[in-house]
Amino acid sequence: MMEQGQWVHCNFLDNTIKDTIAITTVYGKHNGKERRELWDGLIKITPQTKWIVGGDFNVISDCSEHCGKHPPLQSDMEEFRDCLETCGLSTPHTIGSLFTWSGVKSNGRVMRRLDRALVNDRMIEDYEDITISHLSRASSDHKPILLQCKKGSQAGPKPFRFLNAWLNHHSFLKMVSDHWDSSSHHGSMAGLAFKLHGLKRHIKEWNIKTFGNVVNKLKEAVETAIKAQEQFEKDPTPENRELDNKAKA
Repeated sequence: MMEQGQWVHCNFLDNTIKDTIAITTVYGKHNGKERRELWDGLIKITPQTKWIVGGDFNVISDCSEHCGKHPPLQSDMEEFRDCLETCGLSTPHTIGSLFTWSGVKSNGRVMRRLDRALVNDRMIEDYEDITISHLSRASSDHKPILLQCKKGSQAGPKPFRFLNAWLNHHSFLKMVSDHWDSSSHHGSMAGLAFKLHGLKRHIKEWNIKTFGNVVNKLKEAVETAIKAQEQFEKDPTPENRELDNKAKA
């Protein structure tokens, strides 16, 4: 691991491809002159392996990533682009609104793409589908960003996901205990596996009856919040702000 004031650099092993991925997290200074240390640092540590660089860069790459009356500095954008070109970094396909930060300056609201994830050519060559999703803001004035790197379709059953909310429901533990006691177990590992498989199916049925499809509900809520924020960014009226706040609640 290497660390400097504006970045932390680590190497990770991706067990799915048995190869090393270098990941650098960034928090850029607000001052363009101080950010030059960040650009110099990224250029010096540029690895030959797959590389992901992500975080809050506190700068945009061009004017399309800015909305508002407070204009960005052309020199800051040029230095950022020069760094990305030298390092061989590019921005993957982005899902959601372009802007990741919103704030109020003396001359009105400003929106910019300050947060991003970048990948090098080795990542693009080895992963068939790389996307960035700009998720809905909660308490922060920055949106979280989700980077997904997929190597083709992976067939097979979906993994069983245990939800902590189940433990808070008064009937959950009794339901598990009753089903476990009522199902037979022949004493072998195969019998235990069969019993666990039956319990998993029973929990899924209980979950749908008790909570509904939680995963789908969460997905729908996230999509609604993202659409509300996109609409407010396009048209920042009081009505759209209220819809945005309701969607985040």
